[in-house]
Amino acid sequence: MVTLVLEEYGDDSIYFTRKMERFGEYMTNCGNRYEQMSGKTRVFGLGFVIALLSLSAPQVAQSQLQAFSPTGQIGDPHFNLDWSQFRSDSLQQTRLEVYYKIPNTGLTFVPIDKGYEARYKMSIRVFKDKRQVGYESFKREKVVSDLPRTKLYSDFVLNLVELDLPPGKYRIIATLEDFNADRTAKKEIKIRLNDFSVSKRPKLSGLEFLYSSRQAKEDDKFFRKGDLVAVPLVDRGLQGGDDGGPVLYYFEIYGGQNHQGDVIVETEILHRNKGLVYHDSIYVNMDRPISKELRSVNLKDFVPGAYEITVSLYTSKKRMKKHKPAFVREDNFSVNWSLMGRVRHDYKTVVAQLEPIATSDEKSALKKAKTVKERMAAWAAFWKGRDPTPGSHENEALLAYYARIRYAEANFSTPRRSGWKSDRGTVFLKQGRPDEVVDEPVSINVGAYQVWYYYNVNGELLRYLFVDEYGDEDFRLQYPYDGRVR
Repeated sequence: MVTLVLEEYGDDSIYFTRKMERFGEYMTNCGNRYEQMSGKTRVFGLGFVIALLSLSAPQVAQSQLQAFSPTGQIGDPHFNLDWSQFRSDSLQQTRLEVYYKIPNTGLTFVPIDKGYEARYKMSIRVFKDKRQVGYESFKREKVVSDLPRTKLYSDFVLNLVELDLPPGKYRIIATLEDFNADRTAKKEIKIRLNDFSVSKRPKLSGLEFLYSSRQAKEDDKFFRKGDLVAVPLVDRGLQGGDDGGPVLYYFEIYGGQNHQGDVIVETEILHRNKGLVYHDSIYVNMDRPISKELRSVNLKDFVPGAYEITVSLYTSKKRMKKHKPAFVREDNFSVNWSLMGRVRHDYKTVVAQLEPIATSDEKSALKKAKTVKERMAAWAAFWKGRDPTPGSHENEALLAYYARIRYAEANFSTPRRSGWKSDRGTVFLKQGRPDEVVDEPVSINVGAYQVWYYYNVNGELLRYLFVDEYGDEDFRLQYPYDGRVR
């Protein structure tokens, strides 16, 4: 495969540059592809291109943006990864728990006699510096009965890997191989394991966010914490508002040799922009070496966004007043609203998110709706008209669009703007994943920039140039704003 580099010079013409080898074949292929795509003959300025070959070219990042399939599912394998830590039964060791979740939307299913099957392999590697100190792998098949289930994010594989390791810094590298698609996804997280061996002061384990919990039965072995079955949440995405439930989290308190009796556990939750939104403190009697704690906080009044949770352990009320905790554990999670919840409570944002794809008449109809009932009807009508399969349970166009919103939030957000509001986010919502991305992270003349190419949008080649004008990673769209090559 030939590496393609696209750049704009001078008179707003697009030139294709590459290394000298196979140059003639390459230019012929490019010309043929564009002619087939647009039905027009494209004349390339070959002499000027050859003169530019000695210049340093920007780096092409084909996979910088994860691929989206036509239904809006992420084309590359997709999974969630999380971890926590607890005291081990082994001396001078800490128990590392690694959790992974693979939704059906993260795998490729193919038809078989019994329904649809996904084949995959998940590998978990743990490194101390450059030395591998832990490894687990699982090769599995998952079969579902019908096609709609292959598109469900709420249907997933959930697993746990446990390793006993000395306290210290580590790297976890998780790799998901999708055999049906011949694609691989990788995630890496850096962690620090604490020393939970017996000490003078009490200590806190890691926090484990839970999908659900219940009292353990005699034959329960998986996800068990003493008398409790604690199913990890993994993606840490919670639903707030009227449709939401609580945030569940589990932790353990390990007693200290020099402290007997009660300890005070203080919990604070902060919204990243709004500040403190929740606070409580409770007494826990440490009449045993380990106290297993399951906590719940109602999310009804929590607005969407990123939250930070701090759990502090105090040995006395006096030390609490002086803000001198014996141990502090900090972590984070996010809260979202359901689509219907957003329509009810944040209609202005809902309408703004639809503007990149809405017609003038549709925008007018959405903005005229005043009551909750009218707004829900207007929103439903908007998506009903775009449903490619009206007889099915899912509206694929709706799922695809809100998948793009989530992707824009995760990849294009800055401290000043949400990802979907950014220029890159707006183009991404309207056009989807670009076919080609030219990424120049360092440029002397104009600063960092990206060029996105769409080879066939209604038979037309589109090019969008984004420049990081102020060095804040908020890439601004440059003229021509409609992406049309003039």
